[in-house]
Amino acid sequence: MTIAEAALVIQASAARTRQAFERQRIVAHELAQMIGLAFHDPRKLPKYEPAGQNETKAANVSTEADDELARGYLIHLALRSQP
Repeated sequence: MTIAEAALVIQASAARTRQAFERQRIVAHELAQMIGLAFHDPRKLPKYEPAGQNETKAANVSTEADDELARGYLIHLALRSQP
């Protein structure tokens, strides 16, 4: 694995961590809003809608970073198995 490949793998890992943190932060914020509504005025709570009914298709997302991560892992496995 070259330094550029290793850097790409590290960047992809950091990006996934940031995205996971951002998703958790959004969920916590929405939960806080719902708790506030439920406590102060339960009649204003929105109706429950199952996830995915109002979602549009996601835009084409590049999987280059994930591909490089998988490639790096496979190279690591191949090199590790050699004597």
